Amino acid sequence: MAARVQARGHAYLATVSHDGQTVLRACVCNHLTTTDDVDTLLHEVLAAADHLRTTQ
Repeated sequence: MAARVQARGHAYLATVSHDGQTVLRACVCNHLTTTDDVDTLLHEVLAAADHLRTTQ
């Protein structure tokens, strides 16, 4: 999932292990980040999930 989001070129996510599961991790560090930026990230995750769901 993270690789698909990154491949689209609009957002970056990392993965991390939490309680034995691999989960997506977003890190927002820039004080100029806006709610539109977070909305873009969410849109990209949903688009990647749709792509993965329809190609498997």
